[in-house]
Amino acid sequence: MRNEKGQFMKESKPWNKGTKGICKPSSTSFKKGIVPWIKGKKFTYEEMYGIERAEEMKNKISESLKGIKHPKGKYFINSGSFKKGNLPWNKNKRYSYEELYGIEEAKKIKNKLSICSKGNQRAKGCIPWNKGKRMREETLKKWLKAIEFRPTSYERRLKEILDRLQPNEWRYTGDGSFWMGYPPLNPDFVNCNGKKIAIEVFACFHKERNFGSVENYITQRKESFSKYGWKTIFINGDNELDNEELILHKIIGEK
Repeated sequence: MRNEKGQFMKESKPWNKGTKGICKPSSTSFKKGIVPWIKGKKFTYEEMYGIERAEEMKNKISESLKGIKHPKGKYFINSGSFKKGNLPWNKNKRYSYEELYGIEEAKKIKNKLSICSKGNQRAKGCIPWNKGKRMREETLKKWLKAIEFRPTSYERRLKEILDRLQPNEWRYTGDGSFWMGYPPLNPDFVNCNGKKIAIEVFACFHKERNFGSVENYITQRKESFSKYGWKTIFINGDNELDNEELILHKIIGEK
């Protein structure tokens, strides 16, 4: 029974509770125990499309798979997806350099990789990734943006020392006021009196991160400047800025 709002009243029973056989199955529904005739049935191309159409489809599939070989030399046919339970032939497979390139070529490759990985040094025969490429406009903009925050604290301290030790002898150029070569090199200080001598002041943390070690940085930077006939003086900003005698000794030694 329902109330005025259409809600079932408490303790009222549905009119069809306990009745059976009211909803009878239709003539098209499956009866209990009857197996569908299509269950487990796999149709051939001939059954689905006819003999002529099936022949045409098989020829197209055959032509599309010609020339496709398994890496081990065996032909393979893939429907486009792995079936359940079938493991890929190369699962967890890792090919060695010997398998890919042969024993002799693998030794050369390993030797080059070993040298390149040691202190970021370049192996003989390794071509730099940016050889022959011009600097992008975005890269130059980043450089110029970084120069806006110059001079650094180390550069300011060294400028004060140079002004005391040798006034009017050194000019600060770390702000981008002087460049040389390509890729462009920007030294921190250069000599004002026509001598090709540059001074670089650095922090160990950044050079170890970017070059692997301070020694690698000094070697590579010195080679870059020497290509254009310049000598370079290196000042370690972490522990040498407090020793003016050492700085003067380095400057006089290069002159």
